Amino acid sequence: MAQEVERAREGSSAVVGVCLGAQLIAHVSGARVTRNPELEIGWYPVRRAPEAAKAVALAGVPEELSVLHWHGDTFGIPGGAIRVLGRDVCPNQAFESAGGRVVGLQFHLEQTSESLPVMVAGNADELLGSGAYIQSEAQIIYGLEAEVGCRSALYSILDAVEGLVL
Repeated sequence: MAQEVERAREGSSAVVGVCLGAQLIAHVSGARVTRNPELEIGWYPVRRAPEAAKAVALAGVPEELSVLHWHGDTFGIPGGAIRVLGRDVCPNQAFESAGGRVVGLQFHLEQTSESLPVMVAGNADELLGSGAYIQSEAQIIYGLEAEVGCRSALYSILDAVEGLVL
């Protein structure tokens, strides 16, 4: 992962990390990865941070977007990166650096009506825990109505990143 991030910083490629991938990017970039005070499992909104005005790859993400969270850890913002999206319970939800060629997303935009039930079934034991931000299986499956907004944001990000390396 460190080599991929370094190549992206040099401008010869790009890297986008989702959830654990974002945590790995943050880690190899010198930021801390720690337990989040709360588990976040379900559909919750993220909002643009003030620093988001400087975003390149994430510039097309709306001011607020309901996304799928499934994490218990969080990352610090690496040096030289900007925090683009956050929420109160987990302030660091997305960052970018290297002019948009390095992107970390704590949440999932890639889920579809086919993949989400598989993800929920494979991780159903995590839904049994207690916590203010753990939704039920039904809430998570029903929340897939946000898929259209997520897909639009994902394509916007990937198109922007692709444009930076072509």
